[in-house]
Amino acid sequence: MLKRIFDFISALIGLIVLLPFLVVVSIIIKLTSKGSVFYKQERTGQNAKLFTILKFRSMIENHGDKNTVTVIGDQRITNFGSFLRKYKIDELPGLWNVLKGDMSLVGPRPDLPHYYNLLEGEDRKILDLKPGITGPASLKYANEEQLLKSQQDPAKYHYEVIFKDKVRINLAYYKNNNLLIDLKIIFATIFRFSYGSQEIRRIWLSPPNFSKSELDFVKRDFNLSWVSSFGPHINSFENCLSKISKDFHVAALNSGTASLHLALILSGVKKGDRVLCSSFTFSASANPIAYVGANPVFIDSDIDSWNMCPILLEKAIEDCILEHEKPKAIMLVHLYGMPAKIDEIMKIANKYDIPVIEDAAEALGSTYKNKPLGTFGSFGVYSFNGNKIVTTSGGGALICKDKDFIEKAKFLATQARDDKPHYEHSEIGYNYRMSNVCAAIGLGQLEVLEERILQKRAIKSFYKEQLSSIKEISFLDENEDSYSNFWLTTILLSENSTIDREQLRLHLEKENIESRPLWKPMHLQPVFKEYKSYVNGVSEDLFNRGLCLPSGTNMSIEDLKRVVSKIKELYEA
Repeated sequence: MLKRIFDFISALIGLIVLLPFLVVVSIIIKLTSKGSVFYKQERTGQNAKLFTILKFRSMIENHGDKNTVTVIGDQRITNFGSFLRKYKIDELPGLWNVLKGDMSLVGPRPDLPHYYNLLEGEDRKILDLKPGITGPASLKYANEEQLLKSQQDPAKYHYEVIFKDKVRINLAYYKNNNLLIDLKIIFATIFRFSYGSQEIRRIWLSPPNFSKSELDFVKRDFNLSWVSSFGPHINSFENCLSKISKDFHVAALNSGTASLHLALILSGVKKGDRVLCSSFTFSASANPIAYVGANPVFIDSDIDSWNMCPILLEKAIEDCILEHEKPKAIMLVHLYGMPAKIDEIMKIANKYDIPVIEDAAEALGSTYKNKPLGTFGSFGVYSFNGNKIVTTSGGGALICKDKDFIEKAKFLATQARDDKPHYEHSEIGYNYRMSNVCAAIGLGQLEVLEERILQKRAIKSFYKEQLSSIKEISFLDENEDSYSNFWLTTILLSENSTIDREQLRLHLEKENIESRPLWKPMHLQPVFKEYKSYVNGVSEDLFNRGLCLPSGTNMSIEDLKRVVSKIKELYEA
């Protein structure tokens, strides 16, 4: 009863004192976005009784979906709404819920009903409490969207990690509940949000970077109903890529992996054939070899470029020929945007007359002797996945100097439909063509490709300069013939480093900074363990000691300084 009286009087005084401020906020919400001033949503109250929570609307529309979980970078949140959320002003209308008796000033934060239905055993005791505007768990999870680390399934992450931890904290509050604790929590909350949320913003490894231009292109598609795998933006996107690739012919496809698959088919690779493949790469380079039933032979790296070692490449070719199994193709990867030793590798490939497929998925905009990567071999491949320097959300491209090969690729990518008025097929085809909508996004992205490359290079330069005092850290550098887009800035810890790679990664993760180990070599992957490989220990060593640092082109100078300071913090501890 004492708590209810305290809640009622405090909420009444709060609403009266804050009335002018609440009116001003309401007016700004109406002026800055369409929709109602307030946001209403069904939440779970005391004894699992449902009630309607009242908040200031902070989103473009009033989303009433019970299963909605806001994710990082949610575009539905308005600019003013972001301000409201940062300082928890959107919560103030909840004083009306306190006045009505739905809520208390302090108690478990009311969550979505389907979470509370999962409570079992002792955890159900928290339902005896009236939910509060704030509570002990609120101080820890002041900005939940920053903690949703799995964008693929944020709702599951919210339940498995955040909600379960909240239950534990609220159960402790239930066991020690008294007015003094409530007062401490209220004052701690007021102090905290007076200075904004203290949760540290997540710095991602390589998030996409969009501008208004992409949206303008996409709007044209919707206005003209060009949303399928046909449309003017596909042609325009291919033409733009052709100019970047020195007038090579281009087939825009739905992934870099699909592009590699078609390149192998067009190279005549069939079941049982051998394909020499860089071992130090992502599995998407090797998987298409398995798609066609061929056998990958993995080639380790050289220490200079981290890409395919020419010496091991020639050794593998010679051995294959001795075994009467001349390789049908070479899958060469330009890792992290760094050109491989092109001259040496192409000389070997030409000597034995073996076609080269350049996996330049990470290397759009990189050059070797001023010539774009992807244009040295028989085929070149780009990727436009969400983490690449240019993204179409998901997509890829196959490039080739021979127009007939590209026309054949487009034919195979559209289910190999014969030129008939009806659906007739004389070959196996694939659903690999890029959609016009994705191409529209790509057109907007290509407008700023050069700017993005300069930003990536500036990020790498910043890291190298700022971390130069740590002798245990070295960087992958280009030589005089190479120009890298530095898609990801990578570091290599020395063999005698006092900190190992995993210690550094976990230290950054603790600070809400994403980093990632270098690729685990294909010859060490369980799925490829039975295949032949030529190794010198370089790629395995790189995997054990190397780390990719955050390299997003939307990083601020404050973000970069934060990453550097946290790395220095660990080494100087």
